[in-house]
Amino acid sequence: QTNKQTNKQTNKQTNKQTALICVILACVFLAVVSSVSFVIIWGIKMAENEEVSPSENNGFVIHATGALDGNAYLNCAEALDACMENECFLIEIDFMFTADNEVVCTHEFENIDGFSLSNRPTLAEFKSTRVVAGNKTYTPLTFEYLLEVMAKYKQLKVVFDSKEGDFQTWDTSALIEKMIDQAEKAGINLRKRMIVQVYSIENYEDLQKFEFKDYWYTNYKKNYSAEKIKECFEDKANLTVYVMWASLWDDFYKAGFTTQKKIAVHTVNNKGYMNRLFESGVSYIYTDIIGA
Repeated sequence: QTNKQTNKQTNKQTNKQTALICVILACVFLAVVSSVSFVIIWGIKMAENEEVSPSENNGFVIHATGALDGNAYLNCAEALDACMENECFLIEIDFMFTADNEVVCTHEFENIDGFSLSNRPTLAEFKSTRVVAGNKTYTPLTFEYLLEVMAKYKQLKVVFDSKEGDFQTWDTSALIEKMIDQAEKAGINLRKRMIVQVYSIENYEDLQKFEFKDYWYTNYKKNYSAEKIKECFEDKANLTVYVMWASLWDDFYKAGFTTQKKIAVHTVNNKGYMNRLFESGVSYIYTDIIGA
């Protein structure tokens, strides 16, 4: 009888211990699941909100959406798609107004079949024609399609270039204002997704009202001296890069030019020269080579 009572007590104690262990294990399991869920959800939110730095594009800026079939200055849909396929997410694109004041992507309409800078198409005409280069034709790149691609590829950043306005002013204010409004309707914050090239100190000062995160000074219009560039822009915190012809950088470098800004050069397609430029301190190289 005594043995039976002892066995019963032992079994009860064992059952209680087993139950306690099960409860503890269940709590640990729930805690782990909750922690993992939090990390996954937090990670997704971080990925959605993360801003991609241009330096993650290996130092290359794809010039005018890049070259296809040996043809450059395309600003076409097929080249933009090729950039996405090759994970080239920092792209310089040219923007202009159509005859009916809509934004499209083109250098100066010079390769838009049947049109020119002095004979601009309407948006409808732009969509219905072709980009002609060599013996090939391509699909003109509308701003609307660019925004669709930007919505799909969150890491894509665009470097703004334009020949809008006369050569003396190149007043890009109206163009950029319309682009911002159109992008906002598409749910895209262009102030964070587009780098604005400016062409003079006056152009830079005028565009401050738009509060873009990044401005780059490009020297091909004014051709400022090294001293003038630093005098105008060295103390401007949101102007982060000086852009110039590669040959001009060679001269600056040989003369011992120093700056707190990063340097970008254009347009280079020779990979040996690219390496020498990177070795000299260049951060970004504009190139026509998609996937360089």
